[in-house]
Amino acid sequence: MPTTSIPIFTEQSSNIVRMSFKLHARKADGSPLAAEECTVTLEGDGSLAPRHDSKRIFRTTNSDGVAEIVWYRRGIYRDIHATLTVESTADGSSVSIEANTPASA
Repeated sequence: MPTTSIPIFTEQSSNIVRMSFKLHARKADGSPLAAEECTVTLEGDGSLAPRHDSKRIFRTTNSDGVAEIVWYRRGIYRDIHATLTVESTADGSSVSIEANTPASA
């Protein structure tokens, strides 16, 4: 199963409260992998849901093979360290994650 990860870090003094990411899923030939349910896991600080602690979610890609992921900061009194991991179950596929511009407040 193809897997990829991206680190998340924000300093204690940062005003970043959420970050947005795009996951890209591709078939073996490089074309978009549409309607693929990918597993997203978070190890470390933060959450994948705005109002409660969530470390594992599922995202389904659109017709372009893309799905949005949002990470939410849960602690404000320390530096934040986490790793976001995406996994696809499609044989021969590949996945990647790109960070969008961090959003504050």
